[in-house]
Amino acid sequence: MIAAAFLVLLRPYSIQCALFLLLLLLGTIATILFFCCWHRRLQKGRHPIKSVFSGRSRSRDAVMRTHHFRSEVIYLARNFKGFRSSPRHARRRVTPRLEETQPIVEAHHLSEQETSVRKRKIKKSSRVQPDFYHSVQVTPTRKPSSGNASYRCSMSSSADFSDEEDFSQRSGTVSPAPGDTLPWNLPKHERSKRKIHGGSVLDPAERAVLRIADERDKVQKKTFTKWINQHLMKVRKHVNDLYEDLRDGHNLISLLEVLSGDTLPRERDFLKTLRLVSSTDACANEQHEDLEDEDKGPREKGRMRFHRLQNVQIALDYLKKRQVKLVNIRNDDITDGNPKLTLGLIWTIILHFQISDIHVTGESEDMSAKERLLLWSQQTTEGYAGIHCENFTTCWRDGRLFNAIIHKYRPDLIDMSTVAVQSNLANLEHAFFVAEKLGVARLLDPEDVDVSSPDEKSVITYVSSLYDAFPKVPEGGEGISANDVEVKWVEYQNMVNYLMQWIRHHVTIMSDRTFPNNPVELKALYNQYLQFKETEIPPKETDKSKIKHLYKLLEVWIEFGRIKLSQGYHPNDIEKEWGKLIIAMLEREKTLRPEVERLEMLQQIANRIQRDSRSCEDKLILARNALQSDTKRLESGLQFQHEAEIAGYLLESENLLRQQVIDAQILIDGKYYQADQLVQRVAKLRDELMAIRTECSSVYNKGHALTTEQTKLMISGITESLNSGFTTNLTPELNAAMTQGLTPTLTSSSLTSGLSSGLTSRLTPTITPTYPPGIPPRLIQSYVTGVDSGALQTLKLMQIRKPLMKSAFVDQNLTEEEVNMKFVQDLLSWVEEMQVQLDRAEWGSDLPSVESHLENHKNVHKAIEEFESSLKEAKISEIQMTAPLKLSYTEKLHKLESQYSKLLNTSRNQERHLDTLHNFVSRATRELIWLNEKEEEEVAYDWSERNPNIARKKEYHAELMRELDEKEEVIKSVQEIAEQLLLENHPARLTIEAYRAAMQTQWSWILQLCHCVEQHLRENAAYFEFFSDAKEAMEYLKNLKDTIYRKYSCDRSSSLHRLEDLVQESMEEKEQLLQYKSTVAGLVGRAKAIIQLKPRNPDCVLKTSIPIKAICDYRQIEITIYKDDECVLANNSHRAKWKVISPSGNEAMVPSVCFTVPPPNKEAIDTANRIEQQFQNVLALWHESHVNMKSVVSWHYLTNEIEAVRAGNVASIKTMLPGEHQQVLSNLQSRFDDFVEDSQESKIFTSSDTAQLEREVNVCKQYYQELLKSAEREEQEESIYNLYISEVRNIRLRLESCEERLIRQIRTPMERDDVHENVLRISEQEKLKKELDRLKDDLGIITDKCEEFFSQAAGSPSVPTLRSELNVVIQNMNQVYSMSSIFIDKLKNYNLVLTNTQTAESLVKQYEN
Repeated sequence: MIAAAFLVLLRPYSIQCALFLLLLLLGTIATILFFCCWHRRLQKGRHPIKSVFSGRSRSRDAVMRTHHFRSEVIYLARNFKGFRSSPRHARRRVTPRLEETQPIVEAHHLSEQETSVRKRKIKKSSRVQPDFYHSVQVTPTRKPSSGNASYRCSMSSSADFSDEEDFSQRSGTVSPAPGDTLPWNLPKHERSKRKIHGGSVLDPAERAVLRIADERDKVQKKTFTKWINQHLMKVRKHVNDLYEDLRDGHNLISLLEVLSGDTLPRERDFLKTLRLVSSTDACANEQHEDLEDEDKGPREKGRMRFHRLQNVQIALDYLKKRQVKLVNIRNDDITDGNPKLTLGLIWTIILHFQISDIHVTGESEDMSAKERLLLWSQQTTEGYAGIHCENFTTCWRDGRLFNAIIHKYRPDLIDMSTVAVQSNLANLEHAFFVAEKLGVARLLDPEDVDVSSPDEKSVITYVSSLYDAFPKVPEGGEGISANDVEVKWVEYQNMVNYLMQWIRHHVTIMSDRTFPNNPVELKALYNQYLQFKETEIPPKETDKSKIKHLYKLLEVWIEFGRIKLSQGYHPNDIEKEWGKLIIAMLEREKTLRPEVERLEMLQQIANRIQRDSRSCEDKLILARNALQSDTKRLESGLQFQHEAEIAGYLLESENLLRQQVIDAQILIDGKYYQADQLVQRVAKLRDELMAIRTECSSVYNKGHALTTEQTKLMISGITESLNSGFTTNLTPELNAAMTQGLTPTLTSSSLTSGLSSGLTSRLTPTITPTYPPGIPPRLIQSYVTGVDSGALQTLKLMQIRKPLMKSAFVDQNLTEEEVNMKFVQDLLSWVEEMQVQLDRAEWGSDLPSVESHLENHKNVHKAIEEFESSLKEAKISEIQMTAPLKLSYTEKLHKLESQYSKLLNTSRNQERHLDTLHNFVSRATRELIWLNEKEEEEVAYDWSERNPNIARKKEYHAELMRELDEKEEVIKSVQEIAEQLLLENHPARLTIEAYRAAMQTQWSWILQLCHCVEQHLRENAAYFEFFSDAKEAMEYLKNLKDTIYRKYSCDRSSSLHRLEDLVQESMEEKEQLLQYKSTVAGLVGRAKAIIQLKPRNPDCVLKTSIPIKAICDYRQIEITIYKDDECVLANNSHRAKWKVISPSGNEAMVPSVCFTVPPPNKEAIDTANRIEQQFQNVLALWHESHVNMKSVVSWHYLTNEIEAVRAGNVASIKTMLPGEHQQVLSNLQSRFDDFVEDSQESKIFTSSDTAQLEREVNVCKQYYQELLKSAEREEQEESIYNLYISEVRNIRLRLESCEERLIRQIRTPMERDDVHENVLRISEQEKLKKELDRLKDDLGIITDKCEEFFSQAAGSPSVPTLRSELNVVIQNMNQVYSMSSIFIDKLKNYNLVLTNTQTAESLVKQYEN
């Protein structure tokens, strides 16, 4: 408070701040010293460290009891024979309390002084040190390993103790549990008895317990270390020794950060360079401590013990914050490297972060995490014979449980029949190897599990890792269990296949552009499309969404590898086909809707024609009736009455008919389906009109009254109008259709001559498509069989024997009936023989043999058909047979007819089968030839750097894919033919299956080659695009360098405006250059992914074998290569095929198109490095040019500023505003500072130039300061001048006012005989005189001041002006003052005269009266 008050009273504030910082520093140092002293006290055991950091305390008895048994164990362990300290703790050797040669019994006769020293040692060693755990493990029967960096043993789980338990009472009353007979669990008198009688504290049973605990802890340590490293690798950290590397707390905090995703604070040793332990404290520590404190003075790792404890405490507090229960684990336990508690802490972390999140179907709320994991294991391995999961120890020893779990999720990786007969180690090794391939870290080794009782915690940790790595059904969400994967996958495939077939079928329908011309049918088609769009598309979209949803559920299994996703089954493939359908629908609607509108318009026109036709028919009927009435009147000798009415009807019909002709032409052009009928109707109306016109002419020509010129003109006008209208408006088609119904009078040459001219031009030419010729059969035969046509004749063909004629059986010794019987028998034998041959006939295995069999069978079938004549002859002979032989003959004849019918059907079926087989084989052979040609073309294509034409390669690929798309349908149709033939049980099944398999194999191989071509195209495009971009980048950077050097070179003679423009342009250039940096970085990054193409050039001989990568599967007898296999290229002398060594060591010639030579490409990397170096050079040149220009610009600005200052004078300074004077100096200084800053790296200015300019700036500053002083002085003089001149002018104005009044008074005439007025004027003039007197006094005062100013500022330019002004005022004053005096005197005299005159007049008047 005093310091604060003192600070408040101090002035100025800078002193306050300085003193405040000093006080703050002193307080900080005092705080640090306090904490360090407190830390040393804690180290000496004056306060239990546990009570300080964890807030827990124990009773004095519990503390002493714990200290007692730990110190006893340390004491006894150090007296074992053969004891050696661990090499890792060699620096912390313990000074023995007794000589090793001293008998153990003498330990009870220590002096009081030694006992007190021992008690002090016990208090210092209140916590179990790491040496304790090393000393306990050593027994006479086991030798410690000197090379192991880890602790050899720790206390077993049964040896865990609590500070509140009394072990001496428990061991004496109840039968000891395992581990209760260990020395730290025995009362003191029991330990003493053992020392006296046996000389050894540990008996064989206890040593066995220690061995088991040691082995178990070793496994736990190894498992937990691997588990920690699995997570720490995400932050690039690693733990070698679990007990040692967690002591500082940093790795522990990093582990918690990785597991939780949170960021935790850390305690940093920011004073690690300070040694805060005084020499006195160090001496005291040496006197009272036998153990050298590992955290004492040296600070090997730069981390104080306080910081280690604090970091561990941060981790423990974070776990407590997350509701993690920690039992008897304190920060000093971990910092001291306590193995048991370190393992316990890591196990607690594993339980919380990995095992506690396990959820299983059928779990109950009261289940622990361990029980849920056991339930998951049981559910997963359910149904596997001989496998039972009851615990996490012995059940897992044989490895079958691990294999069963993996087999449940990946049956393709595990063979359970092999697992059943393998050894435990083999099963465990196989399971761990497969799990590691699936992403599960190998936390266990087979020898760790194949023991009598595997460590439960280690097994749980590994099984929980399996649980995390394998797919599972989300809690509360949808998912697919391992049992349902195959079912769901089959369901997914069926849904995809059905939807794809539906889509492709409707794409074909929607692509059809042949529409009916009938509006009703077209409207129905359009409504059908709309119905399809509204009713069928939404359900299929729902199916598509279901497929997507099912794929999302299956996606985890696809990524896991359980399901192999075939090409075309991805939802994106469905979307692609769906997009084709939508586009086809839009195109169909785009075409269909205008067509509907067009036909609707034509329908309206057709309706109009029919309506007009009916109207025209009605008018013609009226005209005919009127004409008939006039005809009767003519016969009766009466005058016509309907002449004008008929003419009107005919004119109206003519107009309607003309419009109908135009509409009919529109219907014909639009190809309306009823156009012909309507044209005929219009033609009929035209004929009717022409007929009435003819009748009118004949009737009215006979009439007397109707032979006028008007009627003739009317009739002729109608005729001409009809003829001209029809001739000009009808197309040849319409005219031809109408001409067929015309009368002979209308088919004259004058009518048809105009139609013939447009006929030829309106005809639509017929396009006759041409088809390419097929492949010659001889070529196909030579390809398939490899033999010529002569060799084909050697095929085994059916032997054709024609039946004997009846005449061949005629003999003199035989009767007619016997001849008939022999003839029938021979025919029957021939039919049976042919039936046998047909049944045994071959079908052929290739195209030539099939063709030969087909030709041969045609001959056979011809012979069978010709046999019918012999059968008829046998039927005729039946009539000649008599009763005894007729019955037998009839039976044979019936049998012959039956057998012949069967033979004929068999022959026809065989001919049909041969025809279908020949059709299939010929088409399959043609496609196989094409596939083989494409294979040779793809294999032989040059993908090396010699062929840089990427555009040609893309065209080749596009052409290939287009051909494959076209050919796919063809091959699919051939395959469908094969499937159909097989479904029909075609006799040549083997041949069909062979061709089908060959086509499928060849097609699959072609598709694989296409995939290779696509990858080569991408890689070639990336290769040549990279080198093209690299070349452009090199040229661009080179040109840019030349441009920068040429454009931005400058010196002191360069113009300022030009340099300013160049600086601005250079900044824009820099932005472009920095933007181009991303291009350079992109090239550097792309260079790492560029493949090698030079090894594809056979001219580029390989000096050594290089690695290559397979991009497709390749299987042959001598070698088998799978996709992504790493192989070795041994020889590339042949372009199409390479000599390759497979991963298994097999060597063979393999098509080079199947491989890619992976990165790195040294040439590409070197090119990218050169570009990067060139870019840096350009950037450096730009920087140098920019600095030079900026320095010259700053120099110009500075010199201009200097010249402006030098050119200044007092007058120019006086024109400035008050704040501008200092601005000039600051501008000058800032210009100089800018120049100094800009010229630091400049090549144009040296340090001497800078010094010279600095001197010039200082001179300018001095000169400007003098100008400021002069200006200030002149301003003072000017202000005085202004003051005085204003006063003088004010007096002058007042004087002029008085003068004006005086002159006005003088010019005013005097009133005669008015004495009173004269008195008033005198009084006014006297007032003016007094005012002039005051002005004269003021003028005298200002005159004195001006005279003083004239004497002081004689050189001022304002003095003459002021003097002249003053003289003028003085002169005016004298003049006005004299005029006023004279005028007042005159007034007084005039008043005197007037007064005297008036007195005299009064006297005279008086005397007169």
